[in-house]
Amino acid sequence: PQALGKVPAWRFREVDGRDGADLAFVDALLDDVRSTTCTDESRTYAVGFSNGGALTMALACRDDDRFAAYASVAGPYRTPECAQAPARPLIVFHGMKDKVVPLKGAAKTKIGRLPSAVLTTARWAQQNGCLPGARTKLPGGVVHLAYTPCAGGADVEAYFLGAGKHRWPGGDAPGATVDSPRTRPAKGDVDATQLIWDFVRTHSIDQEKP
Repeated sequence: PQALGKVPAWRFREVDGRDGADLAFVDALLDDVRSTTCTDESRTYAVGFSNGGALTMALACRDDDRFAAYASVAGPYRTPECAQAPARPLIVFHGMKDKVVPLKGAAKTKIGRLPSAVLTTARWAQQNGCLPGARTKLPGGVVHLAYTPCAGGADVEAYFLGAGKHRWPGGDAPGATVDSPRTRPAKGDVDATQLIWDFVRTHSIDQEKP
């Protein structure tokens, strides 16, 4: 689904203080999908880009078990609202040259105050009871952090892209066409879609048997 508004944005109380209508929308959408199609309720995942990444984080902060793992790409992060969040598996992607949602955060932006994505990820891992993250430098200026093992298997991973901007890593650049060179992967890019799947597919919600 796509958020509405002149500047499309999801509404969720946990993040921006406005009404949380879109959290209820996600619940209703999920209920509808599960009632009309065959799904594995133990393997439902929440993934979002930009403001959708913030929505994903808001969903992760709730005390329920509707999603087995979460992925946020270039999302704005708000840690105080999630201080009591349950341990949730999370993978994060963020460009070091993102000017819309700066990696290091900013006191004042068009969408309000934004904390550091690096610190937010570390705090999330700490809440999950993870060991300190193993840091690996990948080609193209990509830094991979892996926080594992964690309590209950709620691992946390992060990819910070040295040349990354406000876009989906491995996806087409804005305005790209089939014949345009802008469809080529950016320098130092990673395939976020594949990496997200590789991460979330290892997580499921334990279902109680009758």
